[in-house]
Amino acid sequence: MNKYTTGGAARQPEPGAAVFKQFLDHIEAHGTAPDMQINGNFGNFHQYATELVGALTAGGLPTFHKVLRVVLDDPDNNVQRNLSLVGYGSEADAAQERPFFTSLAELFALPIPKSVLAGYLYEEETALLLADAKIGKTFLALHWAFCIAMGLSWHGRKVQQGKVIYIAAEGARGHVKRISALLKHYGITLAELEKQFIFRQWATPLTNDADVSTFIEAAQEKLAGAGGALLVIDTFARSTAGANENDNGLMSKATDNVDRMRRELNIKTALILHHDTKNEGSGRGRGASSIANNLASRFSLAYGDGQKDEREPQIKLTVETCRDDEKPAPLWLHRTIAATDIWSDERLEYFTSCLFMPVNADDIPSHEKPTSQAEQKVLEALSLRGRMTYGTWQKACEEANIVKRSAFANVVSSLVSQGKVKHSEKQAGKQTFYEVVELVQPVH
Repeated sequence: MNKYTTGGAARQPEPGAAVFKQFLDHIEAHGTAPDMQINGNFGNFHQYATELVGALTAGGLPTFHKVLRVVLDDPDNNVQRNLSLVGYGSEADAAQERPFFTSLAELFALPIPKSVLAGYLYEEETALLLADAKIGKTFLALHWAFCIAMGLSWHGRKVQQGKVIYIAAEGARGHVKRISALLKHYGITLAELEKQFIFRQWATPLTNDADVSTFIEAAQEKLAGAGGALLVIDTFARSTAGANENDNGLMSKATDNVDRMRRELNIKTALILHHDTKNEGSGRGRGASSIANNLASRFSLAYGDGQKDEREPQIKLTVETCRDDEKPAPLWLHRTIAATDIWSDERLEYFTSCLFMPVNADDIPSHEKPTSQAEQKVLEALSLRGRMTYGTWQKACEEANIVKRSAFANVVSSLVSQGKVKHSEKQAGKQTFYEVVELVQPVH
C-alpha cells in the first residue's frame, strides 16, 4: 500500500488540485496509475480521476491524453482552473495537437495578422505603452479601447471592432469621468457601450498562475465564447505588486501570462500600460529588460521639447518598436477639456475630463516636423558627399533635378531648423561648410 491508497487511518480530504498533482506525478514517475480507491479525498476530481485511471489502464498514455483533453473542455466544477494549478491547461493540451514541424507551404498559408488599430495595435500581439506619471497614458488607452469597442476610427485611423476587457488596477473611480466624456463626445449611450466593454476595477496578479486562471475562467463566461478585440492591463506595476520589478524571470512570467490571457480568451491583441524610466521618454520602461523585450510593439508618450511641465500642451506618441510593420511617424497630441454628464453637488457644476486630440501641423516644433520628400532627397545629396559648401550642394541638387534654385534656400533653412543639418560658423574670407547631423536612408 502506498501514499495514494486510502486504506488505514482516516485523513482529512486534500484539495482536488493537490491530489490530482500527486496522481500526475505518479504517472510521470512510474508510467502507470497508482492503486487507489476513489473517494472524497479527490474532492471535485473524483469523477475525472476515475475516467483517467480507466483510460490509462485500458489504452495507455495516448488514450489518457485524449480523456485529459475532454476534461479540459468540461466547464463544470472549475476543472479547467484546477488543472491549470497543477500545470495542465490549454497550452499543454494544444501542444499535444500541434505538429512538431511546419512545412513552408503551411507557413505561407497562415493568415497575415491584421491591424486592430491601424499603425499601432495588431492581431496576435501584446504591446506596451510607456509614459511617465500624469502624462495621460490611461486617457489614451481608454480612448483606444472605446473606439475599438464601438467601431469608431481614432483620429482617422481605422479600427477592427470587437469586445474590450479593461483591467483598471488603479484609479478605477476616475474612469467614470473619463468614460462619460467619451460617451458625450461621440454621442454613445452607456447601454450601447455596456454591450461591448467589460470593466474590472481590481488588479489580477500576473505572477500568480492561479489568479490568472481564475480571471480567464470568469472572463470566458463574460465573453460567452465570442472572444474579443482588446485586453488592457492598466497598469503593469499594480498588476505585479509585491514582485521584484527588476527580476527578469518574474517579469517574463507576468508578460507570458498576459499573452496566455489573450490567447485563451481569443482576444486579438493586448495592451500593457507601464511607467517609463526616470529618464522620461527613454522608450525602454522601468524595471527588468524582459518587460519590453518580450513584447512585439512598444510605444512611448512624452512631453514635447523635453518639457516635464504637465501643463505642456504638446505630447508626442512615438512607436519605439514594431515587429513586422513600418513604424509610423510620431504623432503629436494635446489634451483638450471634455465635458461629462456627471454632476458635482459640491461644485454645483458638471465634472470635466480630457481627450487627446491631434496637434495642428503649424504647432509642431520645427525640429520635430516630418521631413518632406524633397528635403529628404536634398539631405541625401549632402550625405553622399559628407561635407559641402552651400554653392556646391546647390549645384549638385540642380544637376540631379532634385529641387529648383529658387526653392533650395527654403529647403536648407528648414533642414537646419529641424536639426538635421549643421554648418560651420560664418567667418569673413572663409567658406561655410554644411554637413548632415545624422545619416539618412535614401529615398527610392
